[in-house]
Amino acid sequence: MTKSDLKTGMVCKHMGGFHSLILGNACVALDANKGGVPLYNFTKDLHYIHKENQSFWDIVEVYGEREQASGSDMMFKIANIEYIKGDLLWKCEDEPVEMTMEEICKALGKNIKIIK
Repeated sequence: MTKSDLKTGMVCKHMGGFHSLILGNACVALDANKGGVPLYNFTKDLHYIHKENQSFWDIVEVYGEREQASGSDMMFKIANIEYIKGDLLWKCEDEPVEMTMEEICKALGKNIKIIK
């Protein structure tokens, strides 16, 4: 999935563990005290590009739109994330792989030296 695939009504889960709702060209956090960010702050592969808290806003899951109630009922239900998110459309597979030094050397086919 890329940034251009994001549409109003989709729900995203972020690296920081919170959820947001896509509204136009913005990603608005549904959890208290997180605010929101414009979509231009994301790379095409959904990584956040701001200097501070860089990976905190990275998008790791995207859920489709869901048919919902309208008006005041919708505002009451929006606090319940399970109510508003639809089916999982995409999940980031960039999870870090744990490896020993021996496994790294074997994978690279040569010895390595870690430098600082």
